[in-house]
Amino acid sequence: MPDTTVTLAADAALDLEWLRSSTAAALTLTQTADVMGVDPRTISAAIKRGELPSIRIGRRILIPRPLLLALIEGSTQSAAR
Repeated sequence: MPDTTVTLAADAALDLEWLRSSTAAALTLTQTADVMGVDPRTISAAIKRGELPSIRIGRRILIPRPLLLALIEGSTQSAAR
């Protein structure tokens, strides 16, 4: 099975461009918070409220990258109208 771990440099900026170019299938809570510019607890709360889709694998919570991109790009297109 191929290794799909995403390794980032310490100074790598996690932003929308990184999210678009990433090949990762899913992001951690911390990665998602960095991309969104919020605290990881805000991401956890959004998941609990059902506002953000997530996958639980054991104790780990992951956010599917394609769904996160669709949510972000859908909200930016709505705001542009």
